[in-house]
Amino acid sequence: MIKVDAALRDFTAARAVNASFDSLLFADIRTADDARAAVRCVRPETPADGGGLGSKAGRAFGFGGGNHEHYVQALRDVVVAVMIEKREALEHLDEILAVPGSTWCSSVRPTSR
Repeated sequence: MIKVDAALRDFTAARAVNASFDSLLFADIRTADDARAAVRCVRPETPADGGGLGSKAGRAFGFGGGNHEHYVQALRDVVVAVMIEKREALEHLDEILAVPGSTWCSSVRPTSR
């Protein structure tokens, strides 16, 4: 698992997946929209998935020379964990947990910020 910070979230997540990480922990998730964005940036860009990663395979799958369907399924199988750190996230926890594709939630004691 690799932690993905809010800054450059899409870029970092795409690079992590293409480097063969199969689970990502997204930090600083505050709303359901944040959680949806986290899921979208690691799912394949297909009509069925609505993700943001192109379906051409990266390093882990031979740069497109491998099995396309295997790569798409691998993107569907990436574990997306969200980190609940801020009070705002706790206030939206039910909505965040209802986001499809978010596999699990990690929490820490929120600060007053």
